[in-house]
Amino acid sequence: MIKLIMKILCISFLPILFYSNCAGQTIKLLNGNYYQNGQFKKISSLYIANAVFSFKQPETVDTVIDLNGKFILPPFAEAHTHKIDNPGDVNKNIKSLVNEGVFYALVLNNFSSNVENNRKILAETKWLDVAFANGGITATGQHPSFAYERTLSGLQEWWLPENTRKIKNSKKAENDAYWIMDNNADVDAKWNAFLKTKPDIVKVYLMNAANNTNQEPKSLSEDIVQNIATKAKKAKLRVVAHIETLSDLKIGLRCGIRLYAHMPYYNANFLKELPADYTFSKAEIKLIKKLKPVIIPTLMVNEDFSIVRNEKNNFKGELDSIIYKRVLNFQRNRIQQLKYFGFAFAIGSDRDTFLPELIYWLKNNILEKSTVFTIATKITPLLIFPDRKIGEFRNGYEGSLLVFNKNPLEDIEELKKIELSIKNGQILK
Repeated sequence: MIKLIMKILCISFLPILFYSNCAGQTIKLLNGNYYQNGQFKKISSLYIANAVFSFKQPETVDTVIDLNGKFILPPFAEAHTHKIDNPGDVNKNIKSLVNEGVFYALVLNNFSSNVENNRKILAETKWLDVAFANGGITATGQHPSFAYERTLSGLQEWWLPENTRKIKNSKKAENDAYWIMDNNADVDAKWNAFLKTKPDIVKVYLMNAANNTNQEPKSLSEDIVQNIATKAKKAKLRVVAHIETLSDLKIGLRCGIRLYAHMPYYNANFLKELPADYTFSKAEIKLIKKLKPVIIPTLMVNEDFSIVRNEKNNFKGELDSIIYKRVLNFQRNRIQQLKYFGFAFAIGSDRDTFLPELIYWLKNNILEKSTVFTIATKITPLLIFPDRKIGEFRNGYEGSLLVFNKNPLEDIEELKKIELSIKNGQILK
């Protein structure tokens, strides 16, 4: 049990989370095992003063917490979510993410019209720090337009041909949840309106763009993405590219894009044959070294995409273990290849919950466990907020942490049992 000694009683309790009402309180943490450089190290005492870590004792200490040898991680970050969007669900979604240990999130597509209100809610709670892409930039008929129009249509049986036609012809969410830019004239005409939504990052959709001459609907083309990337750089905004294929990734590299949502062929479950090994030319390898690109591979979708519905299971759906294992091996091999060529990784789920994605990486040995923990607690937070001092227990770094009873490197189920959360020097749980 964690021993909590408060010199000033200043904690108010809520049913799910509680938040300290003491502004500027100082905390002394005793006898903890802190995650540093891929392993846990014993630290006899650490302080949080003025919301940041310090190894030097401040003049006064309000709260002393004896951790009794428990294990301490920096908070997690979720680099691909769509949860903080619908105003009616925002408070619930904030709490669910924080209860998973997520303090930082990147919303990679959302209704721009909801952002101002949602930022206010986030500022009031102070539990979760979020960066928003707002409406993604895509081509006519391409993802994510159908997904948003389907939701707004209210049609239950959306897969019926007549309903599908209605949804495809609908444009209720255009210039809000998505922007159609089929040519550079569209980019030039709509760019300032897009910027007025105040995105934190720009999301573009590359949907097998190299095959544009042979497919309908067409993807954003390379010259359009280059135009967007140039304008984004001028506006001091980063670009993240949704990709489908290896060619999409290479187009992104040529356009100077550093961040990628999904790995190439992340939906390999639906392909008759698994794609060949990833290969890069000398010029592309040079770009990789220059850009130091980061991929958010969304690996857990393998479980979703391996669900088969047919008459044998009464269309209730069951996991096809053959498809699942085949794609898992594909993921392992391709992640190793990307790592070899110089890509880094961040963790994002593109699902309703974060922890299953993290646990999928760990239980399936995608990378070494210590590497995965560093990705979850350091690399991913810094991907979202590159200018902040987060993800490490160092002097002057933001005083946020998660406490676990047992070593989560040895027992990944422990990740579901957070004993204590502290955000910027304030006790949350």
